[in-house]
Order: sequence, then C-alpha cells, then structure tokens
Amino acid sequence: MAAEQPLTINLAAWSVQVGDRTVELTYQEFRTLLYLVGRAGEVVKRSEIAAAVRTGHRGASDRMADTYIARLRKKLGAAGWDAIRTVRQIGYRYETPEPGALHLIRPRAGTKSKMNTPLTEL
Repeated sequence: MAAEQPLTINLAAWSVQVGDRTVELTYQEFRTLLYLVGRAGEVVKRSEIAAAVRTGHRGASDRMADTYIARLRKKLGAAGWDAIRTVRQIGYRYETPEPGALHLIRPRAGTKSKMNTPLTEL
C-alpha cells in the first residue's frame, strides 16, 4: 500500500497535506510532486523531471531530479506517504493511489496560480 492517509495537494494555497499534517515543500519539490502526480502510473525519466521543474537553471541534470525526489520522499515519508517508486536506470513512477487517497484542489476559475506551468500540462 502506498499511503496510509490521503494526500491533498492544494494548488490555490500552494500547500500539501498528508492526512491532517501539513508538509512544507520548496517550489521545486512542489513542482516535482505535481509533475509525477500528473503522470501517475507512468515511468518518468530523470531528465524529463529535471527539465519540467527547472526554474532559471541553465542545464537541468538528472542529479537535480534525484535530489528533488529524495527530498520529497523524506518529507512525505515522515508524514506517512510513500508512493514514489524508483525504476532502476530510468527514473521514477508515482503509484496511482487507491480511490480517495489523492485530493487535488485547483484554483477557482479566474484566479492566478503561482505555477509557471499550465495545469493542463501536469
């Protein structure tokens, strides 16, 4: 089982919760999580993650993706969430959660999100 408690990603508030526990994420960690959630069940290459979440960095490296994933695992894991799997020599996969285990709260229509990437691309 990937999670004991539901994961809530609030795009309007730019926040993440596991159950009732708020998890503080950096901008890059948040974008990494959104990218993986948007491609749930798919194997995502390290280079794709790095390119998708880079913000002003000239060269996106696979090591950047590894770093963001490690931080996410540490922070989300401490709160009781474990849904990011390593696919050796390729990248990572976010396991599709059981129904009701993932809540994505989108901004209301007409409000601006802090994201640079349109939600339709996630």
